[in-house]
Amino acid sequence: MSTQPRQRAQFPAQASPRYKFNFAPARSTRSLEYDDKRTKTRGGQEIAIPQYEHWSTFRGYIEQNWNADPEYGAEHMIIVGQAGSGKTTLARELLTIRDYVVVFGTKTRDQQLYGPLQQQGYVLQDKFDPQDTRNPKVIFRPSLDEPTVEALARQREAFREALLGIFNTGGWTIFCDELRYLTETLKLYREMDLLWLQGRSLWITIVGLTQRPVSVPLNAFEQATHFILFRVSSFNDRKRAAEYVGATAPIVFETIQGLPPHEFLYINKVQDILMRSKVEKINTRQRKERG
Repeated sequence: MSTQPRQRAQFPAQASPRYKFNFAPARSTRSLEYDDKRTKTRGGQEIAIPQYEHWSTFRGYIEQNWNADPEYGAEHMIIVGQAGSGKTTLARELLTIRDYVVVFGTKTRDQQLYGPLQQQGYVLQDKFDPQDTRNPKVIFRPSLDEPTVEALARQREAFREALLGIFNTGGWTIFCDELRYLTETLKLYREMDLLWLQGRSLWITIVGLTQRPVSVPLNAFEQATHFILFRVSSFNDRKRAAEYVGATAPIVFETIQGLPPHEFLYINKVQDILMRSKVEKINTRQRKERG
């Protein structure tokens, strides 16, 4: 296929939502103890654990710095965490910053993801046309009646057409709740590589979630700017996650093995910025009041 994009869709201007946050000041004892923790790397270097920032500070930083440089282009994000760590909740909250988002719904039902997103105004569709921007928040869920070879082939083709359509249109944020499913099960690694490598110049942003860093394609880590890591205990997973975050690798390697529950480490690879935080869960009523 040609790498030259077609005429891009016209995206109406939309203001990003601005939230006012109220916080409970208490944090767990384990989190407070982690603030002052110092540890040594395998090479004997003593390091300090990155500072904790409340959710409003962290979200404000992301809102100001995600895709902020017009010369740099779009910036991809990788979120790593085991099931139950809070990575889906975190992703849902951060996606409120983005104006045009398509969620790749790989599961027939996903109460943790689809329901809360629909409450935010996402539209569930079994077909997706990137040129149609009337619905700026879309859950694209091609039908998968049963996991047969034929059904998986149809699902693969539907996602493949969507990825290539987004490449030719530009401007969308793609949210992949299961990167490994797309790249390995559906074998869409070539199409995903195209977007990892060339999507930034087309203002295409990929937000990819995975449970284990070792299962993520190398280009996902190499091309991402923003990394969010929940606790990672496996040595090989920590090593893989730290390899692609730049100069902060030794700190990242040591920090993520002992993170308190639902707390995450954020890394901006370009700016060498590190911070810890934790999502403030907000319900539908609070969201309407703040929107």
